[in-house]
Amino acid sequence: MSVVLELKNISIQINKKEIVTNVNLVVEECSITGLVGASGSGKTTLFRGILNELSSSAKRTGEILLLGNSIHKKFDPRIQSVNQEASLQFNPKFSLREILSEPLEIQKYAIEKIHSELERILGEISISIEKLDQNIMQFSGGEQQRIQIGRALLTNPKILLMDEPVTGLDRLMLRKVKEILLNQKNKFSILIITHDLEFASEVCDTIYIMKEGKILENGETKMIFKNSKNEYTKELLKSLDLNTIKQKNN
Repeated sequence: MSVVLELKNISIQINKKEIVTNVNLVVEECSITGLVGASGSGKTTLFRGILNELSSSAKRTGEILLLGNSIHKKFDPRIQSVNQEASLQFNPKFSLREILSEPLEIQKYAIEKIHSELERILGEISISIEKLDQNIMQFSGGEQQRIQIGRALLTNPKILLMDEPVTGLDRLMLRKVKEILLNQKNKFSILIITHDLEFASEVCDTIYIMKEGKILENGETKMIFKNSKNEYTKELLKSLDLNTIKQKNN
């Protein structure tokens, strides 16, 4: 498989304190990669670093490659992001139609094409087309998360970056988000930043374990969960039902 996103020796300092140290990470074409670690491990800082959304007090070194070329733009439409707090990503005055039409209008789609694309994406994220004219704030947190994913998909990205995409979701909404991701992985690549090892075990092809800004271990998800060689990873796994997870990865 070809490499879509590659991080080479990425380090990030904030106010001269190093938060991320020499991270090397690869996301392959049509795959889901997980970056897992506890709160405060530097995951979200790395997420913002990839998106060039760091504060003015931050300094990033190393190289980020998209399809083999260094990323220099403040915003690259080929990289789309999904954040933990979906409601903060929307204009609260907008309807669902306005939220989803915006990226299509930017791409100068014809009105007929916009309607067909909205119908398609709503089917993929399991939201009724009859709700198109509802205000975005009328939707539940889980629905808003799926809408955020749907809006990102409408841009036809090369890679989707997701920061804690299932935190706070109930089991039904969690299952629906999993289904969306697994159904979409053959169309583009996904990098998921999460502290949820069980979720990562169910959707990720490969996984990276992060602690205190450093990558401790990485490899195929099923191999990491079956035969981790790192003591920190083993400690994380102790809190989970390993028998259930191992059965899922067989």
